[in-house]
Amino acid sequence: MAAFTPKQCLPPSPALMAELMGYCSLQIAHQTVALAEPKPGAIVLDNACGNGAVTLSIINAKKPSEVTIHATDLNARMCEVTASQAASKGWADPVTTAAMPAAALTFDDSSFLPQLF
Repeated sequence: MAAFTPKQCLPPSPALMAELMGYCSLQIAHQTVALAEPKPGAIVLDNACGNGAVTLSIINAKKPSEVTIHATDLNARMCEVTASQAASKGWADPVTTAAMPAAALTFDDSSFLPQLF
């Protein structure tokens, strides 16, 4: 008798992530950004950006000159998708991406302080 081999999960990819997330995650991102409404000059961290739902929500609500976005994800392919989507909407400069683990971000401690004045 052959040893049991379980079915394998599909390898993580941007297409699989989009399929798993569905429309619900995009709606949550849009609503969250609408409530938070980043101010002009804000520097936003989209940590674990995945397919860029939060980044795209900000892009749809703001002008490129108003907000800077740092999108990070452990999976470099997710960062590539987010960067490509941002560039296609004219946000190539205000959006930077980097592959890094969420628990070990390499930004300075003061990079994302709220603007008080």
